[in-house]
Amino acid sequence: MSTLLVLDFDGVICDSVEECYESSREARFRLRGGAGPVPEPPADGLAAFARMRPFVRNGEDFLVMLDAAERGVPVPDQAAFDALAAGIGPKVLRDFKARFYDARERLLAEERSRWLRMNRIFPHARAALLAAGGAGLPLAILSTKRSPYILEILSSNGIPFSAEHVHHTTGPKAPVVRELLAASGCGNAVFIDDQIDYLLGLDDPRIEGRLASWGYVRPEWLVPPLRVRPIDPDGLAALVVSLGGRP
Repeated sequence: MSTLLVLDFDGVICDSVEECYESSREARFRLRGGAGPVPEPPADGLAAFARMRPFVRNGEDFLVMLDAAERGVPVPDQAAFDALAAGIGPKVLRDFKARFYDARERLLAEERSRWLRMNRIFPHARAALLAAGGAGLPLAILSTKRSPYILEILSSNGIPFSAEHVHHTTGPKAPVVRELLAASGCGNAVFIDDQIDYLLGLDDPRIEGRLASWGYVRPEWLVPPLRVRPIDPDGLAALVVSLGGRP
């Protein structure tokens, strides 16, 4: 039986950290009552924000990232990040998340070319998607990013992809991967993500989890003792070929 390939989007297919930073800054500014243009960021703001990226699991987490990055708060692990989120509180996080999507929608509507430039497809991921699609391999995208944004980015990069194979979730991904596998009729699946918590939740022997080494991962996730087997760009290309795709 064939193998279903399930890919996360942000950090696996797309480098979206710049757009997330811009949307987060605008969302927080509006949340705090700011009007008019959003103030310019600090010189090292994006780099500090990006260092927090491995801990993100959903849209509200970007407020935690932004605050911690700007205050220089050390965040050694996911537990520390989650403690910071708990300190902010669920209502503020919910309000921020709504404003984050408002900011993203504004950017897309008013500055579409800029928005697309800030959502860059990894070249090796583009090659893998085109090879897998050309060979008709069973393929799905599973992301916390809303599906219309994913389809917009893929389309603008010349990557044909059916909306029915793009799946959005705000919770654990392991149950969704199991559902996708069952619906696909495939015998097994490979699921690639760059957020290790989503991969640690896999407990089905038919599903192999792989950690995308090119994404926003912590260095300790890539050294022994490994909790999840990593995959690099060459490994992704080889995987697609082994599943029946063209190099």
